[in-house]
Amino acid sequence: MTNKASISISGQDKMTLLNGVAGGTLSALTNFDTSYTYKEDGSIIQEKVKIINIIKEVVNHLGKEPLTNIFINDLEDTARKLIKYSGTTPIHFSEDYSSFIICNDTEKPNNFIYTFYQNDDIGYIETDFYYPSDLTFEAGSTLTQVLDKIC
Repeated sequence: MTNKASISISGQDKMTLLNGVAGGTLSALTNFDTSYTYKEDGSIIQEKVKIINIIKEVVNHLGKEPLTNIFINDLEDTARKLIKYSGTTPIHFSEDYSSFIICNDTEKPNNFIYTFYQNDDIGYIETDFYYPSDLTFEAGSTLTQVLDKIC
């Protein structure tokens, strides 16, 4: 007579530490987009937190994943913020953008070939990459909900 045994193994990956299955739920109302520093004089310094730092904080501290295992390759620390021209008189740029003049169209020199009017997109500036609105979650929310909202 032969005894037969059957073994069944099921596994889960580390996402269970972020999606609520084996952890990854918030125990209190949590704001991720702002940090607060309390000074000795009682004042509070409020600062926005970069998106890349929010992601690392969520996965490291709350998801219990070591920083050495967190790789974020497709997200920059900075973003380009679009600048709109707010002047009421047109602004004219030279061909190589090395100089500009603010005057009516009829007064511009011939070598100023690029013209922008009020509310036109005129360029951009590099700025820190922050989450653009409130990023607060209720107790019981999962860390994957936080990451999904950032996406």
